[in-house]
Amino acid sequence: VLFRSRRGAQAWAAMARRAFVTPDDVQAVAGAALAHRVLLATARPDVTGAQVVAGLLQTVPVPL
Repeated sequence: VLFRSRRGAQAWAAMARRAFVTPDDVQAVAGAALAHRVLLATARPDVTGAQVVAGLLQTVPVPL
């Protein structure tokens, strides 16, 4: 999982013509790379893996 997320972030950075990855690149691909791997055990069927990943990205601070 982390390998694909890393490769996705590298590709995202390359499309922006950069040879380095920023936290924004990781956040940009995290939803697509991780949402399908989130298994939810909840009584709320309206909550998706993509929503959970988006919420985590908003909640967890970017390390500096």
